[in-house]
Amino acid sequence: MADDDDLCDLLLASGSPASQQKGTPLSDETVTTMDELDDLVQQGKDHVDSVVEGTLISIILDKSGSMSPVAKATIDAFNKLIEDQKNEPGKAWVSLTLFDTNVHVEYVGLPIDQVPILDSNVYRCGGGTALLEGQGITIEATEKHLASLPDTERPESVLIVTMTDGGENASKDYDGEKLKTIIDLKTEADG
Repeated sequence: MADDDDLCDLLLASGSPASQQKGTPLSDETVTTMDELDDLVQQGKDHVDSVVEGTLISIILDKSGSMSPVAKATIDAFNKLIEDQKNEPGKAWVSLTLFDTNVHVEYVGLPIDQVPILDSNVYRCGGGTALLEGQGITIEATEKHLASLPDTERPESVLIVTMTDGGENASKDYDGEKLKTIIDLKTEADG
């Protein structure tokens, strides 16, 4: 069975194309442990001047068939991340997107204290890996959510985290070029 550090090596790919969606990158380092992810989230909480202090953490979680051997460890790692962040200073909101062959946006911008515990009823592995689709749809859902908020309620920073063990093999509407274009446009717009 994988320990926490081994699991994080498999799951946390913050160096992926959609992992950091803010005009000024929080870090160009690849996250490989839960402690490093906690530190990166804290940096996001402290990073940008804006109206509302806090961070929206959008998590894109792979639930494809190849994740079956680490399903329990994945659930535990997600729940630990949420619990750890609840104990950090500042406000935080969470979005969760699950993907296999299809993409399922579970919730967007939920206050961290209202985030339900992830369990095997929600996180069931199977299917292919629509990684780019999951990232693209999450970026769009995040943008739509932020646009719906009054300026006085928008979080000061957004951190997009992709947890996966593998490569793309099932996206239909997104490819690397389209995703890069979306990220570049967002980065330019946010300055």
